Amino acid sequence: KGLLHGLLTFTQLYGLYPFFSEKQRTNEIVARWKPYTYSRLISVYRNYLLEAGLIREEAGVDVITPAVVDKRVEIWLSDIGRLDILKAITGVA
Repeated sequence: KGLLHGLLTFTQLYGLYPFFSEKQRTNEIVARWKPYTYSRLISVYRNYLLEAGLIREEAGVDVITPAVVDKRVEIWLSDIGRLDILKAITGVA
C-alpha cells in the first residue's frame, strides 16, 4: 500500500509498528505485550479513524480524509513547536 492516485493513505502516514517498537524498548509493561495486543490496538485505532471520518476506504485502501484546521490553531501549534500534531491532523507536513 502507499499512494493511491496521489492521496495519502493510512498505512503510508502512520508508522504504528515503529511507534510500538519504540514503546517496547522504553516501557517494561509494553515490552510484555503479545503481538496480538499490538494488532488489536492498531485495529481499534483504525476503526476510530473510520468512524470519525478521518479516513475512508477506497479500493481496499484507507485514504486519509483531509481535515480543515483553523489558521489560529496552526499558528498556535507552530508557536509551541508541535507541527507533528498538525501533520497528524491534516496529513500534510
